[in-house]
Amino acid sequence: MAFADGHATSATVRRHNASLVLAQVREHGTRSRADLARDTGLVKAAITSIVADLIEAGLLTETGLAPANGRGRPMMLLTLDGGPAVALGIEVNVDFLNAVAVTLGGEVVLSERLAVRSPTPVEARAAIVAIAEGLGRPLLGACIAVPGLVDPDTATVRHAPNLHWRDVRVADWLPGGVACDNDANLAVVAEHRRGAPADSAYLTGTVGVGAGLLLDGRVYRGGFGYAGEIGHMRIAGNDALCGCGRTGCWEAVVGLETLHGRVAPGERGTYDEKVALLLARATSGDPATLAALRDHGTWLGRGAAALLNLLNPRALILGGFFAVLAPWFLETLRAELDAHVLAADLAPCDLRLSTLGVTAASLGAADLVLNQVFADPLRFLTA
Repeated sequence: MAFADGHATSATVRRHNASLVLAQVREHGTRSRADLARDTGLVKAAITSIVADLIEAGLLTETGLAPANGRGRPMMLLTLDGGPAVALGIEVNVDFLNAVAVTLGGEVVLSERLAVRSPTPVEARAAIVAIAEGLGRPLLGACIAVPGLVDPDTATVRHAPNLHWRDVRVADWLPGGVACDNDANLAVVAEHRRGAPADSAYLTGTVGVGAGLLLDGRVYRGGFGYAGEIGHMRIAGNDALCGCGRTGCWEAVVGLETLHGRVAPGERGTYDEKVALLLARATSGDPATLAALRDHGTWLGRGAAALLNLLNPRALILGGFFAVLAPWFLETLRAELDAHVLAADLAPCDLRLSTLGVTAASLGAADLVLNQVFADPLRFLTA
């Protein structure tokens, strides 16, 4: 927590110290007051006061006594509480809406995917309200992930071409407010929270293709906040029409719609149905599907090579359907990377397949809410 203009009031110091204490319990699990004093460097009197505040806010609870180590009295242990409250993360995409709800301690108590087709803002809002009300739990906060250009400061979707949304403000969609960010940005937050390096690039594998860029543990947003729209990078030798209205975009040759259209032209379906069809045909050894996937790996590698040359991340994470179908195109993808990444031998990038599936962005949205709670826990104190 930064102090504006370098000045710290007693209130800001108190909030900062509360964040330090709660972060220790988040990172290390059950702790005593003595543990917290030692680990944070705060005096015992300050720890006593802060712990009392956090218990009053419903974020810590006393969980029992630790046995004395041969001397002294047993110590009361503290653990994260949060009660029934959850952080709600929701991804709105072209043909699905994915929702997860996570407790303060990180337990996922809801993971649900609804089949939708190009939802309007009115339809998306109605679905999100129904999910929130159906939880039957208080919210620590909520965040929406959207594929497109998002202004997180105002929770406004500036332009989501595949959804056909422009200047949609979501901040007031739920009581208490709603945060919003780009789906790839939130997905790379989720990956980092679960072990990805602090310098990572994440590629979404949904209808469109975006990149979540993590540099030194922070999402890289660019000068105006819209970095990562790599799906709309023009790739030489490609003149395919993209959903954004332009031609030659990388997304137009490596997005799910294109791959599915090559294998099953004219067939429609949800995200899950399309991926399931591709997986079944690849598993069965269908020659046309295997050829399409090898070609897909080549095009995917061309764009990924440009990304690696530019950013030199420690890890490149393939998400969504990329991770599901990777066994059938990794060989051609790696060949492109080896051929076109200049530092391939000097700084080998760890190519990873996401284990979070299509929940990555919604998990990252919930993580963002939790991060905000841990950054300023005393805002939950009753007035």
